[in-house]
Amino acid sequence: MDGRYPLGHYWRPLVHYSFALDHAIWGLTPFGYHLTDVLILCANAVLLTLLASRFFVSRWCVIAGVYFAFHDVHVDVLQAPARRADALALMFTLLALVTTLSFEKRPAIRRIATAMCCVLALMSKETGAVAVVAVVLVHFIVGREHGVVARTTRALREAWPALAGFALTFAGRAAVLGGLGGARESSLSSALLEAPDTLARYAPTLLAPPLLRSFGAWSVSLSIVVGAALALACVAALRRVRARSARELAQPFASVLLFCVAWFVVLALTTALSGAERGWYELPFTAPATLLYFALFALAFEAAGRRSFVVALFVTPLVLAGVQFRTRAIPMELAEASDAERRFLDAFENAVRGAQRGEVVRVAGFVPEIACSAPALEGRARSVTMLAPYSVQAYADLVFGVGRVALVDPRHSVVPPGAVGVVLTR
Repeated sequence: MDGRYPLGHYWRPLVHYSFALDHAIWGLTPFGYHLTDVLILCANAVLLTLLASRFFVSRWCVIAGVYFAFHDVHVDVLQAPARRADALALMFTLLALVTTLSFEKRPAIRRIATAMCCVLALMSKETGAVAVVAVVLVHFIVGREHGVVARTTRALREAWPALAGFALTFAGRAAVLGGLGGARESSLSSALLEAPDTLARYAPTLLAPPLLRSFGAWSVSLSIVVGAALALACVAALRRVRARSARELAQPFASVLLFCVAWFVVLALTTALSGAERGWYELPFTAPATLLYFALFALAFEAAGRRSFVVALFVTPLVLAGVQFRTRAIPMELAEASDAERRFLDAFENAVRGAQRGEVVRVAGFVPEIACSAPALEGRARSVTMLAPYSVQAYADLVFGVGRVALVDPRHSVVPPGAVGVVLTR
């Protein structure tokens, strides 16, 4: 694809390098590409566990990673390899945060490694720009200095290599694209106007477990009820311990709460720039949501003295999320779509191999997507992505060689010299 994407102007070299590596190892075997995506998911779950451990000294931090791994948003991400752009951007964002909260005795290594992670996040997808903002935010929030000016100064001092690396990478991106790039429908002014609506649409991601959100748009109200219930449970638990212990437990929770909310808002503002809304865009939002869930769990669990009712209160949503992922969120249409894709590509290859150069052949069975019966994300219909014209062209280039096959417009049927023309039909 030469770093391009037909529906806009994007620069995602890390995604393309990952595809090149998959092709070098696996060729066109789908298993290899899916394995890479699953490994990225596992890495994100581990990194989220490590991030939780940086905020809370608790052996229960693995719960955060498990909850994230079983979130139903991964069904939307894993079905199409191109969506690994979101997963890669999140992976390097989490790695940047874990790194910047580590290496206390080696600040130079911490700053350089964090800067590299921020660069790689931006090279994965445009929303990877959130990484450098998150790094500044976390230093500002966890700082022990008194006063906004002192905390801001420290945060900028810690994050200046990341800011410099981001600036250089962004400049290189602008040079490649000849401007800011992005989707054709992207607009900075419209993004600012739509930011409140974007926040409202993604708010359930931060407030409600996946099981509740699968019931439709009215889960926004239900999310508020759930959030209030959890808050009251924490207050009730804190009343059972001494005031000093309560302050010691509440301090890290307050920092995490502020950080998660700020991270969430920055994500919403960045996502609003796209001018579009897709199911897999929800992936990066699940990270601050999961961290907030675990913060609530850790606060109540420790404050209540490991009482069983508190454990049940917070572990039950994790179990329900896992059950939902296993029983409801994996659509049968994925298998149907895979079979349909294979049949189409077999017909495509047979038609091309039996054609002469300059000839135009028609290949039936091309379907971009099919409806999905899985629970909708916040009332939005879900679909299973299949093939796009640009992906069919890329497949033809890999199988037959570049320039040997050309997809043509049926209205014109103009075939480049030396190529077989193909018209895609349903």
